[in-house]
Amino acid sequence: MRPLTCETSVENREGRLGFPGILLLIHTTWQKDPSKVKATAHEVHGALSRLCASRRKVASSVVIAPTDWLAGARDHKLRRRDTMSGGFDGGGGTKFPQSPVLGLLLTDYRSNGTSASLQTVAETLDAITSGGIHDHLVGGVRYRSKSAAM
Repeated sequence: MRPLTCETSVENREGRLGFPGILLLIHTTWQKDPSKVKATAHEVHGALSRLCASRRKVASSVVIAPTDWLAGARDHKLRRRDTMSGGFDGGGGTKFPQSPVLGLLLTDYRSNGTSASLQTVAETLDAITSGGIHDHLVGGVRYRSKSAAM
């Protein structure tokens, strides 16, 4: 038997069933005609499998040079760096610590010697340890800052 999965954040609005309504409908249908639920699940699984297979073929023909990807990602992140308060401007004033981005910039510094990458990491960590995202009482870092300051 294949797993049956569905959206977990369906809201009950505008005449839609919502998640509890969908579960009730599946349960009721299963009680009356389990073969109908299995057939529908088989159709959905087949459609998703065909979609994944078609995407795999496209993706496998694309070659991405790691150095080009790293340089492009670095340049994108450096353009978004907040030179006044540290971190990266995500819009809306809220900032989240982005350890994968810091890791990317450190990798770039080690691989390419890009001083701006190392400087950005240092500025961000300095802002975290002295700003509102660092818990000065018990240590550690909160998951986000609601202000421009890290």
